[in-house]
Amino acid sequence: MGISDKDKGTIMKGAFVVFVAIFLGKFLMYLTKGYLARYLGPTDYGLFALSLTIFTIIVTFSNLGINEGIVRFVASYVSKKDWARVKGSLYSGINIVLPFSILMSVVVFIFAGNISTFFEKDITIYLKIFSLAIPFFVTYRVFHGFLRGLKRMKQMSMMNNVYSNFMILVFSFIGVIYYGLVGAVSGFVIGYILRFFISVFYSMDVIRKKNRPKLITKELIKFSWPLTIVVLIWSVAGYLDTMMLGYFRSSAEVGVYNVSYLVSGLLTIIYSAFVAIYYPLGSEYFSKKRDIKPLYKQVTKWMFSVAYPSFLILLFFSSTVIRIFFGSEYLTGYISLSILSFAFFFSILVGPCAETLNVLGKPKWNTLNVLVMVFIDFILNYYLIQSYGILGCAIATTIAMVVLNLMGLIEVWYLNKINPFDFDFLKAGIFGFVLMYGFYYSMMYLKTFLDRFVYDILKIFGFGVFMVLFLGFSIKIGILDVDFFKNRVFNKFIK
Repeated sequence: MGISDKDKGTIMKGAFVVFVAIFLGKFLMYLTKGYLARYLGPTDYGLFALSLTIFTIIVTFSNLGINEGIVRFVASYVSKKDWARVKGSLYSGINIVLPFSILMSVVVFIFAGNISTFFEKDITIYLKIFSLAIPFFVTYRVFHGFLRGLKRMKQMSMMNNVYSNFMILVFSFIGVIYYGLVGAVSGFVIGYILRFFISVFYSMDVIRKKNRPKLITKELIKFSWPLTIVVLIWSVAGYLDTMMLGYFRSSAEVGVYNVSYLVSGLLTIIYSAFVAIYYPLGSEYFSKKRDIKPLYKQVTKWMFSVAYPSFLILLFFSSTVIRIFFGSEYLTGYISLSILSFAFFFSILVGPCAETLNVLGKPKWNTLNVLVMVFIDFILNYYLIQSYGILGCAIATTIAMVVLNLMGLIEVWYLNKINPFDFDFLKAGIFGFVLMYGFYYSMMYLKTFLDRFVYDILKIFGFGVFMVLFLGFSIKIGILDVDFFKNRVFNKFIK
């Protein structure tokens, strides 16, 4: 049985809503980091990126996996209308993470100098400032899980993506102008603290219920503690490159690499938007014993159609993108940007493998895959960073990510014979590449005749034309169903 128009509509409508929230949040965060990168320069931005990475890993560990347990228990108790245990789930989570997060905050504050010495970077003051946000950030994650369990997706999405990042943007802008890097870090901390209070506000209607909370501390710890290791592994996998680059190379190289990673990571917006809807719908398919293959293939086609032209722009014009948005100081990272763009695009090309493994009841396979990825990433980074700097780091990260996604693709094929590819992918791929190749060399020819400003404007206009032509070709060969989108999604959205 193929995928129905109703389910297509669910994906597109849901993905559109999630896409808007994620896009706004990502846009605000990218605007913040882009501005900081330009204002601070590679060296100070590298110190900022390294400090933020260390902070992120610490708060991930400090959460102890409790936020995921909160989602599970709250959703279960809400369905049973057991509001005493719903409230008790929240209280139990806070009772567990708050004392531990305060302890971690004190430890980081005291030993910030030792951490700074280990990396041979002067980041002591920045780690001390970040340490003040640890209890607020960790406790916020509990409230975030609580709202997810209550299925308040609109509030949660706006709070997590838009409100939070807007506050960080405002306070970081003001802070960096008056106090430099210290002000930028303080802006993030203020944003995290205010986000915590917003999450409390959104939860007050349940907190104010007169029923006495029934704590589930033992059950929550029993369910959540194994997740701590898994979540920590995923966190390390995401930041291992920055950590090792910060250990072996200069702060300036860390800054340049993080700009390349930041730009290439824009492709993840597309993935996140569609997967947020695919995951619950795929779970429903599996529970009803429906064939998940058509759903997987459709989602992969849509993601490919949107991501491929963006990937080709980053592949061919990486130096232009960096120069226009971040300045010539970061141009040494343009090759790294092209390489990392391939890594993120490949994750989209193979489809939602990791989510499908969870749907098929194999989450441990995901954990094993990530462990393999971390091992490969560590070994390659250890050797390549020392010899080739940020280029070696980009190559190591890309190889590790490709291996991770290939394992996932092989596993979903083994479990359910899922293969998202067909001849349409090849036709669209060749068309897009040939079109971009011709545009690239046309611009190289015109470069000697045009002023830089006119040249950049012409390239940006060309990017838009290229994307329109590629989407038109995708519609023509059937990857994008324009009639369905117009009748079932766009018209409903307009109404």
